[in-house]
Amino acid sequence: MLFMKRLIRGGFQFIELWARHPVASGLCALLGLFGLIFAVYSYQKDRSESRSSTLQVSEVQQQIQGLREVVEAQGRDWQVMDDAFYGIRVGGPVDVAYDAPFERISRQAVGSRKTLKWLTPEGNYLTTTFDSHDNRVLQIVVDWGGRDAQPETGISDFAFGQTTLQDIRDRFDSNGFAYAMKMMHNTDEGIVTYNAFELKETPSIIVVFKTLLDENDRAHIETLPPEQQVLGEIGAYFRLVGITVADEDFLDSLWGKNKIYDAKSAPIALMKSDAE
Repeated sequence: MLFMKRLIRGGFQFIELWARHPVASGLCALLGLFGLIFAVYSYQKDRSESRSSTLQVSEVQQQIQGLREVVEAQGRDWQVMDDAFYGIRVGGPVDVAYDAPFERISRQAVGSRKTLKWLTPEGNYLTTTFDSHDNRVLQIVVDWGGRDAQPETGISDFAFGQTTLQDIRDRFDSNGFAYAMKMMHNTDEGIVTYNAFELKETPSIIVVFKTLLDENDRAHIETLPPEQQVLGEIGAYFRLVGITVADEDFLDSLWGKNKIYDAKSAPIALMKSDAE
């Protein structure tokens, strides 16, 4: 008890001495000023960090909204292509292809790249190429089988054997682009052209429209004046016979990376068939 009284009395004496000493008083003033400056700095720092956090949250929200819009847009593209390609999707698993409910007519492979081919109920040929290591679809092709019944493709209002190259140009306001080594070539059926377009919302996926100038129309064109025999004038004679949708890197590996673009070309948005 006596010890506590002495300790308290000594504390009071020290405080009185400290308060009377000019150096000690100045030091206290400096400490108080430092405390005020530190408090103001801490307040400003907290406000700055708060503003920074708010900006970061806003940026994250904008990124999430952007991703949501891309996903929704991709969904719209695939809602269209699901009709054309029976639910098989580029970049998706190959399991859906194996489950296709119609006659499979061939299976081939080069390394891990495998190809399945079916005859669809409409009489068309559906071909899917996939990578078995990644279980990922790389390309889907529908080739017209030549039947008149149900020629609709499911994309826009295009119909096999009816839609012309000129119709495709008019719909998308350009020729799109062509792979330099796959632009045009002769077949037993006639001259084939390939017009490719990037998808606006999924630019890494390419849609290619294959059109054919058959021998009968070719013979007719040869009777036309020379100025009407140029490709820009004969687009109405090339008719849609196939549609491909594929990963661009995969197409580059098949057809080369050199591409020739129409000056007016731009990524396109797919639309449902007007008949639906």
